[in-house]
Amino acid sequence: MPQRVQKDRCKYFEICGQPATWQEAGEDFCVLHVPEAQSIEALSKALNKYREAGGCDFRYMVFPREYGALSLENHVFEEVADFRNVKCAALALNGSRFKQDLIIDTGAMAHVSLEQTTIGGSLTLKAPAISNGIMLGGAQVEGVSTIEAGGSVELRLWNAHFAGPVRISSQNDLRAVWNQAAFGSGLTVRAIIRSNPESLGCDFSGFVDLQNCIFIDGCDLSLGKFRDSHLDLSGARFRGSLILGGQGAFTPSSIRIEGTVIDGDLQVKADFRARAPRLVAREERPRVSGSAEFANVDLSQCLLYGNAIQSMSFSRVVWTTHAGRYLLFDEIAEKAQHIPLDGLKETY
Repeated sequence: MPQRVQKDRCKYFEICGQPATWQEAGEDFCVLHVPEAQSIEALSKALNKYREAGGCDFRYMVFPREYGALSLENHVFEEVADFRNVKCAALALNGSRFKQDLIIDTGAMAHVSLEQTTIGGSLTLKAPAISNGIMLGGAQVEGVSTIEAGGSVELRLWNAHFAGPVRISSQNDLRAVWNQAAFGSGLTVRAIIRSNPESLGCDFSGFVDLQNCIFIDGCDLSLGKFRDSHLDLSGARFRGSLILGGQGAFTPSSIRIEGTVIDGDLQVKADFRARAPRLVAREERPRVSGSAEFANVDLSQCLLYGNAIQSMSFSRVVWTTHAGRYLLFDEIAEKAQHIPLDGLKETY
C-alpha cells in the first residue's frame, strides 16, 4: 500500500512537474502517477489542475477502473499529446483539437473515442486489445495515421478525413466501418477483415494496399471514388465474392491481383465514361472459384489461364495484341512455355 510522504519531486517529475505525496516500493509519486490511487476526487482535481496549466504529457499516469474513462473531451492541446503507457479503463477525447501529434500507446482498454477531433500532426494509436472499438467518426487528421491493434477490433471511420497516409493493422479480426471516409494520401491494411468494409461514399487517393488481407465475408469496393489511385490486392484471400470498380468515372488506374484467391464470384466493372482500369497479374494468376465478369477493363497484363474461362464474361475488354491478333496475356508471358498447347487451344 502507498504511504504518505512529502517530497519535492515525483518519480516522473519531468512529465508532471509535481511534488511527491505518496511512496510505494521505495519510489515517490504524485497523485497522478501513484500506482494505486487513494482518492478519485483528489485524482480528478490534480488532472484538472494539470490541464489548466496546459499539460499535454500523460505518460505513466494511472486512472483506476473505478475512475471510469479518462475523459478529456473538447480540450485544446497546444503541444504533442502523449498517452504512452497511461493506465485507464477507456479514453474519450471527442471534439478535442490537437495542434500537433497525438500518441496513444497503452495497455488494454474498453474503447478509444476520437470522434470529431482535429489532429494537426500525426496520429499513432497502438493497443494490445480494445474490446469496444476505436471511434474516429468525423475526425480530421493532417499527418500520418498509424493504427495497430493486438487483437480483434472494431474500427469506425465514417466521415473521417485523412490528409496523410493511413496504415491499419490487426493481429486478429478487424471489423471496419468507413462509409464516407476520405483517404487523401493512400491506405494500407494488414488484417483479417471480418465484415464487408463497405466503401459507400469513400474517397481514395494514392496507393490503396490490401495485400495479403483475408476477407471473411467478401468485399465490395464498387461504391467508392478512386482519384488517381492504384489498388493492390496481391496475395489477398476473399472467402466470399469480390466486386471491384468505382463510383461513376472514379475507378482505380490499376488493380494488382497477383496470386489473389476468390472463393466466390469476381466482378470487375468500370463505368463506360471511365478509363478502363488495368488488371495486373504478370507473375501469378488470380484464382476464381465462381464466375467472373469483366466490363470496360484492361486485361492486357493479366494471367487468366487455369481458371474456368467458360464461366467468364467479357465486355469492352482491352486485350494483349501481337501481329495484329488479340490474345491472352498468358500466351506471351515469360511462363507461357509451361502452358500445355492443348489447354491453350481449349481456352480459346
